[in-house]
Amino acid sequence: MKRLKYLFWLVPVFVVLILLGYGIVCYARLLENSFEASISPSDPYYKLTDHLVCLPDSTVPERDRELFYIAKVYGLIEYKSTYYKEQYAYELLYPLLQEVVEGPVSIKSFNDKLQKALQRELARIGAKTRRDSLLTTYEEVWVQKSSDVTQESKMLLGRLAHAYTQIDKTSASFATDNKPKGLIRRRGSYRDLDWRNPLNRLIGLFDFYAFVYYFYPNRQLLEQPWDLSLQQAIPMFLQADNEVDYHKAIRYITARLNDSHASHSTAMDTLLFGERRAGFRMRALSGRWFVYSKRSANYPTNVRVGDEVLSVNSIPIKQLSDSLALFVSASNASTRDKFLNNAILSTPQESFVLKIRRNKDTLEVKEKSEHMDYFNSLKLEEEGKMKPQWLNDSVAYWHLASAKQDNVESFYRQVCNAQYIILDLRCYPYQSSFWELSKCFIPKTENFSYIVYPDSQRPGEFKYIAGLPGPHHLGSENYYKGNVILIVDNQTESFSEYLCMMLQKNPKAITVGTSSSGANGNVHLYEFPGGVMTFLTGLGVLDSNYSPMNGRGVKIDVPILFDANTIPANVDPYLSKAIELTLRAGL
Repeated sequence: MKRLKYLFWLVPVFVVLILLGYGIVCYARLLENSFEASISPSDPYYKLTDHLVCLPDSTVPERDRELFYIAKVYGLIEYKSTYYKEQYAYELLYPLLQEVVEGPVSIKSFNDKLQKALQRELARIGAKTRRDSLLTTYEEVWVQKSSDVTQESKMLLGRLAHAYTQIDKTSASFATDNKPKGLIRRRGSYRDLDWRNPLNRLIGLFDFYAFVYYFYPNRQLLEQPWDLSLQQAIPMFLQADNEVDYHKAIRYITARLNDSHASHSTAMDTLLFGERRAGFRMRALSGRWFVYSKRSANYPTNVRVGDEVLSVNSIPIKQLSDSLALFVSASNASTRDKFLNNAILSTPQESFVLKIRRNKDTLEVKEKSEHMDYFNSLKLEEEGKMKPQWLNDSVAYWHLASAKQDNVESFYRQVCNAQYIILDLRCYPYQSSFWELSKCFIPKTENFSYIVYPDSQRPGEFKYIAGLPGPHHLGSENYYKGNVILIVDNQTESFSEYLCMMLQKNPKAITVGTSSSGANGNVHLYEFPGGVMTFLTGLGVLDSNYSPMNGRGVKIDVPILFDANTIPANVDPYLSKAIELTLRAGL
């Protein structure tokens, strides 16, 4: 009986452990399914900015140049081939990759070996190796511009690229597929490859580079050519012979996306940053870091809002900031500060020692750290108690973290008679609130955005659709006719930004704040060899004028400007500005 009793308790414990182990992945899956696009032949194509060609010059070591071109060829074959076999490009190019890594291999010998691999692929698809017809579309301009690739190799590459364009597009790109709801997937992954093998690490890099090259819908975020990012990452992946350096290499290439969604995977990388955080947040002003807010109003801290942080665990704050910035991805400067703050104030230890400047005094204080799960539980507890409130006889305030499908109507009735309603979007609202909030705050609207999605049948090409599915419409004839003030900052991200775009359709809406995250759309999960996971935004979002929203964030009518030397204490500058606007005549 005792054994049965122990077994009875063992089952639920085992289930709990499974749920905890998959918690991060489940959260990411939730984000991944926030936005969907149904692929259709009738959807119009959307022209993204062209990739800038940036080929390695003679100052780059010969081996690294050869690896760069293997990566380019890998992407062409992996994502434009129709061969129904997983890891086909990997198997085709692996012998050449091995010889180059173990080398040295001269450029001439490299071209000879590359030509053999290309001839093998051309023979497989039945394409003749004619000497005419070099492909001239922008995607393969690198073929013609390279000084390392011989004319014979260029001819074969051009012929191969051209042959891929002639293939029945309904069966193209075995490596990916658009699922029924349109979200693109990498079919299979290299997660099970041993990352300690440098060849496998490079294959992981090549595949990530190619996937982004052909399917990333937010090229406008790239601050440097994607080719250059590949060049910089190759030696990092090649030399990453320990786990920490391998993770750094992955976070480095991910950060080059300039995608705020990507930084969530970096923040979860406890090998690099630790699983614990300080109980406060900082904001950078003119290169200096100030305590800006607490993670929870009820969490005790020794620092105060307005304190300038000079060092963390004896490391100068500027040194920390500069070194960690290499691994932090963000869509704009405001959000970069948010994620850089997370990196600086992450630790595996139970406390920090900080040197701060308070007024004219320099002090040393000790701060506790907590697991992020703890802070998240405090946050959920606080949000669960939030309700709309009246600030005075004419102004109501509603923090939308508390808005859910089943309470929006009742909460709205509590404030619908206000002359002004301030809606706080510095949070991640429940997605179920979207349609209900539209009925409360905007007139009938057929569409306010467009979704850009990659076409897996034509790698490198993108389509767009109206952001609202089918015949549905948002809003109501009985929407709120008073004045709406929306508050945003870098916590306004993804679905929260999409919700803000919708609420801005209210004809009297005014948006107050600082740059939102600039990461609107779904989250795509990508796994490197060894199962190291990263995220990237898988869909693009356009406003009603077809302008990309990702990067710049939501439109702001009244920006909040901070003094270059101070952070106001004991006051919310965003809410204060919103209240100030209600006092102005003619709002």
